[in-house]
Amino acid sequence: MIRRVAMSLGAALAAMALPAAAAVNISAAATQNMVCSAGVCTPTARQATLNAGDLENLLASSDVTVNTGAGALTIGIAAPLAWASTHRLTLDADRNVNVKAQVAVEGTGGLTVVNGSGGEFVFVPGGKVDFWDTSSSLVVNGNSYVLVSDLAALAAAVAASPAGFFALAKDYDAGPDGTYTDTAVPTELTGTFEGLGHTVANFSVASGINHHVGLFSMAGASATLRDIHLEQASLTSGGGGQAGLLAAEADGAIEAASSDGTVVTGDRTVAGGLVGISSGSITRSFSTASVTIGKHGAAGGLAGRAEVISYSHASGNVTAANASTVGGLAASIGSRIVQSYATGNAIPFREHNKEYMGGLVGLANGEITIADCYAMGSVAGGSQSNLGGLIGFSSRNAVGTSYSTGKVTVNERDRHNSRFGGFIGDSFAEKPEGDYWDVDTSSFENACGNKGSGCAGVVGLSDAALRSGVPSGFDPKVWAQSASINNGYPYLIANPPQ
Repeated sequence: MIRRVAMSLGAALAAMALPAAAAVNISAAATQNMVCSAGVCTPTARQATLNAGDLENLLASSDVTVNTGAGALTIGIAAPLAWASTHRLTLDADRNVNVKAQVAVEGTGGLTVVNGSGGEFVFVPGGKVDFWDTSSSLVVNGNSYVLVSDLAALAAAVAASPAGFFALAKDYDAGPDGTYTDTAVPTELTGTFEGLGHTVANFSVASGINHHVGLFSMAGASATLRDIHLEQASLTSGGGGQAGLLAAEADGAIEAASSDGTVVTGDRTVAGGLVGISSGSITRSFSTASVTIGKHGAAGGLAGRAEVISYSHASGNVTAANASTVGGLAASIGSRIVQSYATGNAIPFREHNKEYMGGLVGLANGEITIADCYAMGSVAGGSQSNLGGLIGFSSRNAVGTSYSTGKVTVNERDRHNSRFGGFIGDSFAEKPEGDYWDVDTSSFENACGNKGSGCAGVVGLSDAALRSGVPSGFDPKVWAQSASINNGYPYLIANPPQ
């Protein structure tokens, strides 16, 4: 499932990043509109093709630089590419370098990637860069990376130089490592970890220590974690700290990262399927992991607490005990969420009361923007709780062009002292505009809780109406609707569903 979800998102991003009429494509097709001379290949038109086999032959005898130009802005690798020589391939693009197929540096040669202003090194699912020898060279935008082939080597490299640049040389199966009793990389990373599109499978950690638990313990404000997938990962902790499959805490950037598996913690924990606490940004990332925490904690399908989330999603169920904050995407948000969604359920277990539970976010308190988002998971809670299909509690927020469909359930005996609604449990939002909730699937005819006052701009639609097209006010450049996609509900063009 992780690959199928990633493919839909990656395909959309690639379509935006790699315009058909303005790219150099390294593919299986015949070389066209390219001139290669003295080790330099340059396009002669906006759309150019360089045959992968022709490029491999050039690399067998010399270093090669592939440039953009003549209107071509990006470089895309769409066919397998490998070379075993000592030579270096340089990909020098005005914008993105997009990897959609496997690239293998089989010898001790090197790879250099250069992106122009606003460009990125992008991995579309199925695309990755393998290094067979970790003494090979990887340079991205002037930064030389230390190549590592396993988690032990990564931990040692980060410990030796926390501000360095590190890259995973190949897919890694952490199963033979056994179950870690503490975070795999305990040293705080202040540099960059580049996964190169690789997967770490079967990572498992079980810790009774009440602190940061995950693959990475801590990534500082200047750190970046990107282009990595955690598959069939497992985390259990005794509680009292932060927990996330990729990182317990990340204060910098998380980009194009994903996770699959389970997170189970004790009381007073901040936990997420990908990251426990993110005070930086999460972009183009997702998690399918289920998350379960004890009492007095905070849990989200993607992040426990997050500052900024964009173009991301979560689908795992999130379960918590008494007096916890729970969201399908994040338990709480500090600044904004844009073009993101959640489909997992936010539900309690054991005793449950005094909770903030939302299909997207449990608690959004402060000057926060939530725009172009949706939630489809069910939400349930108990006495003295705030329960909403999109947000549990919202105060002083700008919530716009978003919708929810999840069923909201509260025990009959708790209705008199809880606040619940099809869209927001309790709201003092700043005039939400262009928002909708499904009155049929939510089982609620009110948008906000019985004491809320900030849902005047939220409109209830029947299930048939919500499935019939993009709602009024939704930007058609952002949203689309099809009977064969997302069960007919509106979806985000740049962040489509599985």
